[in-house]
Amino acid sequence: MSFPSAVKKQGRLFSNAGGSADPSPELRFISDLGRSLLFTVHPKKVANRVADAILNGVEAEVCGFFAELENIGVISCSFDKKGEMDPRSLGKETFEKWLALLPPQIGYKEENKEKFLLTGCGHKLEYISPLHINGVTKGLVVVGFSKKQDFNDAKGSLIDAATQMAAMSVNLSAHYEAALNSSINRAKEEQRRFTEAVLDALPVSLYVVDRDYRIVTWNRHREIGTQGIPRDEAIGRNVFSVL
Repeated sequence: MSFPSAVKKQGRLFSNAGGSADPSPELRFISDLGRSLLFTVHPKKVANRVADAILNGVEAEVCGFFAELENIGVISCSFDKKGEMDPRSLGKETFEKWLALLPPQIGYKEENKEKFLLTGCGHKLEYISPLHINGVTKGLVVVGFSKKQDFNDAKGSLIDAATQMAAMSVNLSAHYEAALNSSINRAKEEQRRFTEAVLDALPVSLYVVDRDYRIVTWNRHREIGTQGIPRDEAIGRNVFSVL
């Protein structure tokens, strides 16, 4: 395990790779990725866009993205030059083992194949960039290169910058997703209460069952009288066991 100098030195995001002093390709990559993430509101799509962009941006052999977020769960994907790979190539078990080893808080390269996180890809070097959300390691981006000489410090810095953007974007999208799900659940609950209110207002005894003959609605008129049954005792039970 070793650490590129570009990661150690703050402010040195782009280096003079290949003898060119023009940083525009790197700046354009970050700018394009940032714009695309602005309009991405689903965490899985954020992961896909980041992994695919990094794969092509640094000319890697394979790129994997993994994050585990509250209220959302696990988000993972892996891409090679042919497209999206089997998600098992970078799974939860692999991430948890890596996290249990107290990994570095900054990006690093790994040349020991026995410590590679991506499996079955045939690459020679991995660059691992931790994904931090609110100061806590919640995931990682792993980039595999087919040859060791294909990686340099500038590419490591570019991967780290993309990972930081991904962390902010996936966190925002996760909050949006959670808020959306909460709104949907509230709407369903309001619809249920409205339906019950309408049925309770009718001057007849009514009940509704689902396709499995479980009672899902039991109006107020079925609760009153000598044969009335409280709603809480009827809902969810098989209608033939109640009537």
